[in-house]
Amino acid sequence: MKKGYLVSIIFLLVGINFTSRLSAAIVAEPGEVNHFVISVPSEVSAGETFKMEIEARDIYSNPITNYYDAKREIEIRALGAGEFKPDFISSGAFTERGRAVIDCSYTKAEALQIIVKEKNSSISGSARLTVVPGKITYFEALFPPSASAGQSFLVKLTVKDANGNCVPYFEKEQRVVEISTDGAGMISPNYISNRDFKGGIAVINLTYSGVGNITFFFKENKERIFGKATVEMKAGRFHHFEIINPSTVIAGRAFKTIIKARDVNNNLITDYQKEGTGAFISTSGTGSIRPNFIPVTNFDQGIATVNFVYTKAEPFTIIVKEGLETRGVEETTFFKEERQIEKTQPKEIIPLDLQKPEEKSAEDLEKQEKINELKKQADRYVNESEYQKALEIVNKILALDPQNQEIKKLKGRLEEVIKLIK
Repeated sequence: MKKGYLVSIIFLLVGINFTSRLSAAIVAEPGEVNHFVISVPSEVSAGETFKMEIEARDIYSNPITNYYDAKREIEIRALGAGEFKPDFISSGAFTERGRAVIDCSYTKAEALQIIVKEKNSSISGSARLTVVPGKITYFEALFPPSASAGQSFLVKLTVKDANGNCVPYFEKEQRVVEISTDGAGMISPNYISNRDFKGGIAVINLTYSGVGNITFFFKENKERIFGKATVEMKAGRFHHFEIINPSTVIAGRAFKTIIKARDVNNNLITDYQKEGTGAFISTSGTGSIRPNFIPVTNFDQGIATVNFVYTKAEPFTIIVKEGLETRGVEETTFFKEERQIEKTQPKEIIPLDLQKPEEKSAEDLEKQEKINELKKQADRYVNESEYQKALEIVNKILALDPQNQEIKKLKGRLEEVIKLIK
C-alpha cells in the first residue's frame, strides 16, 4: 500500500518537470523618485558637526540608484530659530545606492525638525532631533546701565556655549567663579559657587565702593570660563562734606574755602546739585560767620567754592551740615546777597514770601500775621539746626493754611533731613 503511493508521487513530479518552463531573467528598475528618507542622530550638540543620511526612494520605497544623474537641487530647511548648514545639496551628492551622507550643524539648542525638499517639486522628506547646548564657553553678564557706590545692585550671570545657548548643567559640578574689577574700590561678594546657579543662571547682589566706568570680571579656572561687563558706577547717597580751608585768616576779611559733597565711601557726589539740599554753616568759635548757608545751586560737580567772613580773632573750626535751602529772615544778610544768583529773584529778599495782605478782613489779617510769626520761628529753628522743632512749627502753619504749597514743600524737605540725621 505504501509502495503504491510512492510510485504515484514520483510519477506526478516527473510529469510536472516535463511540462513547466522558466522565463528569461528580468531586471525591475525603481520607479520615479517619490520621497526622501532622512536619518539623523536623535540628539546632537549645538554648533557641532553631525551626519545626515538622505535616501531617494520611489513610491514603493525602493532606492533610486541613479538619482545622482538627475541633475536636481535639494533644499534643506530647519524649522527652528538657529542657523542650519548646509542649506542645499545637488543630486550629484548621491551614490549609486541612492544615498547621500552630508555633514551638518545647527546653532540653537532646541527640538528641531529638518525638511529636505527637491527644488521646484513636491518631493520631500523630514526628520526630527533634539539639539542640546554645546561646550561651556563664556559667561554673559547683564548689569543695570548704572549703579550707586555702596548700594547693592542685581547682576544676571548666564553660562553659555559658543552659540549663545544657556548651559543648564553648570551647577552639577563643584566650581568657584571669582569676581574682580579694574577699579580700586572694594567688591562684595568677590566670588560665587556652582550652588548659586540654577539652570545655568545666577542672580547676584553685588556691592562696589568706587565710582567711574568699572569693568567687572567673572572667571572660573576649572574650564577657563570668562566673562565681563562694564557699568557706570555713580556716587552713593550723601554722607558728609569735606572742607578745605586756609590755616590762617584775618577777622573780617573774606577767605576762600572749598566744600565737597561725598558719600560714605568718600566718593565725590558730582550730581549733588540735583540731589542735595544745601549746607548749613556754623563754627566752634564765639564769632559769627557769613554766609551761614550754601544753597545746593552753588555746587558744581559736587564742589562749592565759598568766600567766608569770620568776625572774631580766635582759633575756630568750620562746621558744615547738610540742610534745607529756605529763605532766611531779614537779619540773615547772606540770603540777600547770595540769592541774587537767581535771576527771577527780586533784589530785596522777602523772608518766606511774607507778602503784605491786600484788602483782607480783620480775621484774615490776624491769621496772616500769626502765620508770618510762625514762619519766622520755623526759620530760626532751621538756622539753629533744630529741624524737629521747625517741623512742629510747619505743621502748625499748615493747620492754619492747608493749601500753602511752599510750606508743604518745606515740610517734605524737613522730614527728609530728619531721616538723614537719624
